[in-house]
Amino acid sequence: MSEQADFSLCRAIVEGREMLEMMMRNCDNAILANICKTMLAQIDTLAHIARTLPCFPDQSTPEHLAILNAVINKDAALADAATRTHIRNSVSRILNYTGM
Repeated sequence: MSEQADFSLCRAIVEGREMLEMMMRNCDNAILANICKTMLAQIDTLAHIARTLPCFPDQSTPEHLAILNAVINKDAALADAATRTHIRNSVSRILNYTGM
């Protein structure tokens, strides 16, 4: 039986850096953790923009939950796919909202 992240927990951390920092601490992958640390400024900028969107966090929260559940269950392929989907969707939402 797979474990599940609590939806309310996900909503509580979705606006901050906590999710990314938690994943960096627990990923057991030094290369990935270093990449994340290097990109924190860019991620923070995009997150700030995303938080201004009317659809935030309603659309991002389930995506974050999917990532967390994959990490909890140590399913690297699913975590990778969920993260890529979230990034593509976030960029798309930002571009659609800003008219770019």
